[in-house]
Amino acid sequence: MTAEERIELFAHHYPVFRMSSSHETVTDPKSGTTFIVVKIAIYKDFEDKMPWVVGLAAENIMTPFAIEKAETSAYARAITNTGDPLFSTTKSGVKAPRPNREEMVKV
Repeated sequence: MTAEERIELFAHHYPVFRMSSSHETVTDPKSGTTFIVVKIAIYKDFEDKMPWVVGLAAENIMTPFAIEKAETSAYARAITNTGDPLFSTTKSGVKAPRPNREEMVKV
């Protein structure tokens, strides 16, 4: 399931949700590469004081449309973080794989 499809499906099932976003730039001290980091917080409705789920994503600032890509990824990540299989499966219905510690260390 693409991020766009996940977002549309989520909005259909939670029509009164709200979200907030923030972003910052972070520079890797070793490589000097600058990344845009986007945080999306999703609330089930407008009355919620605390976010239901949060998603983070980063993109190299030199990538075309870096902010837009990071925001879309963070939004989809937050939706996946709900844990609801409806939003965290592939198109074939298989649970979407999440990276483990060893895979993340390689990054």
